[in-house]
Amino acid sequence: MEMLENSKKIKFIDFCAGIGAGRLGLENLGMQWVGFSEIDKKSEITYRAFFGKDEKNFGDLMKIEPDDLPDFDLMIAGFPCQTFSVIGQRAGMKDDRGQIIYGLIKIIKTKNLKYFILENVKGLLNHDGGQTMKIILNELDKTGYKVFPKVVSSLNHGVPQMRERIYFVGVRKDLIIKNKAFNFPEEIETPSLKKYLIETKELEFNEKNDSYKTFLRYLNNKYNVGKFSVGELLKEDYLVLDTC
Repeated sequence: MEMLENSKKIKFIDFCAGIGAGRLGLENLGMQWVGFSEIDKKSEITYRAFFGKDEKNFGDLMKIEPDDLPDFDLMIAGFPCQTFSVIGQRAGMKDDRGQIIYGLIKIIKTKNLKYFILENVKGLLNHDGGQTMKIILNELDKTGYKVFPKVVSSLNHGVPQMRERIYFVGVRKDLIIKNKAFNFPEEIETPSLKKYLIETKELEFNEKNDSYKTFLRYLNNKYNVGKFSVGELLKEDYLVLDTC
């Protein structure tokens, strides 16, 4: 993050916070957390269990008055992916969840933030033939930010799981040094999944599970049909299947 200021001076709020993974990452870099925004009650319960029961939740970001937020420098937001994911109906901007990006942009603009980090599923890249991606990048550009998008896999950054996500790192244009780009972290060796697994039959994966049916639908959607064999996959050792 060489083009950013000293991380210890950066204050941030995590929107669409989930259970706080984004917060954990930024705090590990020394940044200062000042609040979160999450509407899912179960996620909020877990978030508070991790970080503290008195943590400030600003609630539904689409109802937030940006001027009511404290001053902060950086937004992090994993905005809803279901409307862009190959697992869902891919309704995109026609779905209410697809409009949340505009709520985030409103906050970014009103608070004149220095930076943002937005995250979504890889499927956003080709949604509506790439038009959705173009709209988002254009709106962020008009708001006054240089955006550096990249698909990143957790498998290459210290997590024994192949979860591909697109990240948008935005820097306010007046803060960018001429011809300077944001450089994403270098890839590192993937740790072994074996060290993270436990011996139990409670998590067996078979036709009795609803998740198994979801998995079959995933294998047979138009993007994956014919690519994989269920039998061959289930013979693999230390394999975790994630269809999100």
